[in-house]
Amino acid sequence: MNDMHQSIHKTLDQIRAGKAWAFVKAAKNQFKKHDDYDKYVSLVKKFPAIINNNGLGQALAFIFSKAKKTSNPEGLLFAQLQEWLIDNQDGALKPYVPPYPRKNSHESPDDYLLQCIMKHNSSFYLHATHESMSILDKMRNFASGLSDSPKKEE
Repeated sequence: MNDMHQSIHKTLDQIRAGKAWAFVKAAKNQFKKHDDYDKYVSLVKKFPAIINNNGLGQALAFIFSKAKKTSNPEGLLFAQLQEWLIDNQDGALKPYVPPYPRKNSHESPDDYLLQCIMKHNSSFYLHATHESMSILDKMRNFASGLSDSPKKEE
Protein backbone atom coordinates (compact mmCIF):
# COMPACT_ATOMS: atom_id res chain seq x y z
CA MET A 1 0.00 0.00 0.00
CA ASN A 2 1.26 3.45 -0.85
CA ASP A 3 2.46 5.43 2.21
CA MET A 4 0.68 8.54 0.97
CA HIS A 5 -2.68 6.77 1.21
CA GLN A 6 -2.18 5.34 4.66
CA SER A 7 -5.36 5.26 6.71
CA ILE A 8 -5.58 7.51 9.76
CA HIS A 9 -7.10 4.56 11.63
CA LYS A 10 -4.02 2.46 11.02
CA THR A 11 -1.86 5.35 12.16
CA LEU A 12 -3.94 5.80 15.30
CA ASP A 13 -3.74 2.08 15.96
CA GLN A 14 0.04 2.23 15.61
CA ILE A 15 0.14 5.16 18.03
CA ARG A 16 -1.91 3.20 20.55
CA ALA A 17 0.39 0.21 20.15
CA GLY A 18 3.49 2.36 20.67
CA LYS A 19 2.07 3.94 23.80
CA ALA A 20 0.87 0.57 25.12
CA TRP A 21 4.35 -0.86 24.59
CA ALA A 22 5.88 2.10 26.47
CA PHE A 23 3.41 1.65 29.34
CA VAL A 24 4.07 -2.07 29.67
CA LYS A 25 7.86 -1.68 29.42
CA ALA A 26 7.68 0.97 32.17
CA ALA A 27 5.71 -1.43 34.36
CA LYS A 28 8.18 -4.24 33.71
CA ASN A 29 11.07 -1.94 34.66
CA GLN A 30 9.28 -0.55 37.72
CA PHE A 31 8.14 -3.85 39.16
CA LYS A 32 11.41 -5.69 39.62
CA LYS A 33 9.71 -8.21 41.86
CA HIS A 34 8.23 -10.94 39.70
CA ASP A 35 4.98 -11.05 41.72
CA ASP A 36 4.33 -7.32 41.32
CA TYR A 37 4.63 -7.50 37.53
CA ASP A 38 2.40 -10.59 37.47
CA LYS A 39 -0.22 -8.62 39.45
CA TYR A 40 0.05 -5.81 36.89
CA VAL A 41 -0.40 -8.28 34.01
CA SER A 42 -3.40 -9.82 35.73
CA LEU A 43 -4.96 -6.40 36.31
CA VAL A 44 -4.40 -5.32 32.70
CA LYS A 45 -6.00 -8.57 31.50
CA LYS A 46 -9.10 -8.33 33.71
CA PHE A 47 -9.64 -4.56 33.64
CA PRO A 48 -11.62 -4.54 30.34
CA ALA A 49 -14.11 -6.97 31.92
CA ILE A 50 -14.37 -4.71 34.97
CA ILE A 51 -15.12 -1.78 32.65
CA ASN A 52 -17.75 -3.82 30.76
CA ASN A 53 -19.46 -4.91 33.97
CA ASN A 54 -19.34 -1.64 35.90
CA GLY A 55 -18.64 1.18 33.48
CA LEU A 56 -15.44 3.15 33.05
CA GLY A 57 -16.08 5.55 35.94
CA GLN A 58 -16.71 2.82 38.50
CA ALA A 59 -13.80 0.72 37.23
CA LEU A 60 -11.40 3.66 37.50
CA ALA A 61 -12.76 4.55 40.95
CA PHE A 62 -12.10 0.95 42.02
CA ILE A 63 -8.42 0.96 41.03
CA PHE A 64 -8.00 4.53 42.27
CA SER A 65 -9.21 3.42 45.72
CA LYS A 66 -6.51 0.73 45.76
CA ALA A 67 -3.78 2.97 44.32
CA LYS A 68 -0.79 4.06 46.35
CA LYS A 69 0.51 6.66 43.92
CA THR A 70 2.25 4.65 41.17
CA SER A 71 4.01 2.27 43.55
CA ASN A 72 1.54 -0.57 43.03
CA PRO A 73 -0.08 -2.09 39.92
CA GLU A 74 -3.41 -0.30 40.48
CA GLY A 75 -1.76 3.09 40.89
CA LEU A 76 0.41 2.62 37.83
CA LEU A 77 -2.48 1.46 35.63
CA PHE A 78 -4.61 4.41 36.77
CA ALA A 79 -1.75 6.83 36.00
CA GLN A 80 -1.20 5.24 32.59
CA LEU A 81 -4.87 5.44 31.63
CA GLN A 82 -4.98 9.02 32.87
CA GLU A 83 -1.98 9.84 30.71
CA TRP A 84 -3.63 8.30 27.65
CA LEU A 85 -7.05 9.85 28.24
CA ILE A 86 -5.89 13.32 29.34
CA ASP A 87 -2.21 14.15 29.25
CA ASN A 88 -1.18 12.62 25.95
CA GLN A 89 -1.16 15.81 23.91
CA ASP A 90 2.19 15.49 22.18
CA GLY A 91 2.22 17.17 18.77
CA ALA A 92 3.41 13.91 17.21
CA LEU A 93 0.06 12.31 18.01
CA LYS A 94 -1.92 14.27 15.45
CA PRO A 95 -4.65 11.65 14.81
CA TYR A 96 -5.21 11.19 18.54
CA VAL A 97 -7.33 13.64 20.50
CA PRO A 98 -7.64 12.79 24.20
CA PRO A 99 -11.25 12.46 25.35
CA TYR A 100 -10.52 14.75 28.30
CA PRO A 101 -7.85 17.29 27.34
CA ARG A 102 -6.56 19.54 30.11
CA LYS A 103 -7.77 23.10 29.87
CA ASN A 104 -5.09 24.32 32.24
CA SER A 105 -1.64 22.81 32.66
CA HIS A 106 -1.79 23.62 36.39
CA GLU A 107 -4.64 21.16 36.95
CA SER A 108 -2.94 18.08 38.29
CA PRO A 109 -4.79 16.42 41.16
CA ASP A 110 -4.33 12.65 41.34
CA ASP A 111 -8.03 12.12 40.66
CA TYR A 112 -8.27 14.50 37.71
CA LEU A 113 -9.48 11.72 35.40
CA LEU A 114 -12.34 10.88 37.77
CA GLN A 115 -13.25 14.57 37.97
CA CYS A 116 -13.38 14.76 34.16
CA ILE A 117 -15.67 11.76 33.99
CA MET A 118 -18.09 13.38 36.43
CA LYS A 119 -18.04 16.78 34.67
CA HIS A 120 -18.43 15.82 31.01
CA ASN A 121 -21.33 14.42 29.01
CA SER A 122 -21.96 10.91 27.74
CA SER A 123 -20.26 11.57 24.40
CA PHE A 124 -16.95 12.20 26.18
CA TYR A 125 -17.59 9.17 28.40
CA LEU A 126 -18.17 6.87 25.43
CA HIS A 127 -15.04 8.17 23.70
CA ALA A 128 -13.00 7.62 26.87
CA THR A 129 -14.41 4.11 27.29
CA HIS A 130 -13.55 3.23 23.68
CA GLU A 131 -10.02 4.62 24.03
CA SER A 132 -9.51 2.78 27.32
CA MET A 133 -10.62 -0.53 25.85
CA SER A 134 -8.49 0.01 22.73
CA ILE A 135 -5.26 0.71 24.58
CA LEU A 136 -5.92 -1.98 27.18
CA ASP A 137 -6.27 -4.51 24.37
CA LYS A 138 -2.78 -3.63 23.16
CA MET A 139 -1.37 -3.51 26.70
CA ARG A 140 -2.78 -6.96 27.48
CA ASN A 141 -0.94 -8.54 24.56
CA PHE A 142 2.36 -6.81 25.31
CA ALA A 143 2.14 -7.47 29.07
CA SER A 144 1.60 -11.18 28.49
CA GLY A 145 4.49 -11.26 26.06
CA LEU A 146 6.89 -9.65 28.54
CA SER A 147 5.80 -11.85 31.43
CA ASP A 148 8.34 -14.35 32.71
CA SER A 149 5.57 -16.60 34.01
CA PRO A 150 4.99 -19.87 32.21
CA LYS A 151 2.33 -19.45 29.53
CA LYS A 152 -0.95 -21.19 30.22
CA GLU A 153 -2.95 -22.52 27.32
CA GLU A 154 -6.25 -20.69 27.11
